[in-house]
Amino acid sequence: MIILDRVFCDLCETPMGQLMAQSAQSPDLISDQSRPPEFAVCPDCLDAACAEVAA
Repeated sequence: MIILDRVFCDLCETPMGQLMAQSAQSPDLISDQSRPPEFAVCPDCLDAACAEVAA
């Protein structure tokens, strides 16, 4: 989820970071952080989802 230039987790709405004004210097090594992700999940929600699937 994007609010202004901030990236939030789509599940719990925890702030995860900020979009950068410049494109990545090494696009083959680092993802382009000037474009928002289609779906963002924080590490806590990802761990909870993996634990739920494993149970």
